[in-house]
Amino acid sequence: EFHKIKPQTDEKLNFMKYKKYINKLDDITKAKYEEIVNKYKNDKLVYCHNDINKNNVISDGENLSLIDFEWSCYAPEYFEYAQLKVTENITLNNLDSNKLEDYEFLYKTYAYLWTFEMPFNYKIYKLRKHLKK
Repeated sequence: EFHKIKPQTDEKLNFMKYKKYINKLDDITKAKYEEIVNKYKNDKLVYCHNDINKNNVISDGENLSLIDFEWSCYAPEYFEYAQLKVTENITLNNLDSNKLEDYEFLYKTYAYLWTFEMPFNYKIYKLRKHLKK
């Protein structure tokens, strides 16, 4: 249901937006990243939270709600599924396992770029501290 929400933003996740940082990746990682981006370039974009974790879910005892939409934007839904698997070890049923594996690579690489290659941002570093350089 969340992916059907009509947000007040039209921002879209662009995996190639930060080309100068992508160019800092080693050749094998860069080639794989670009290959996967190209493979899924026509995936439908849906509204994604992109930071679902226990701290961003609240409950009133009957209903669950998401908070903290700082990273939300339009993105392929598998990017959100990959975020859940990588950061929360949650895997939904009935997903294409090969596609999820590809998106896990995209998620980890994109998070690495945010954390270690782009201009330093402590908040991002703190959010991604589980990644190793």
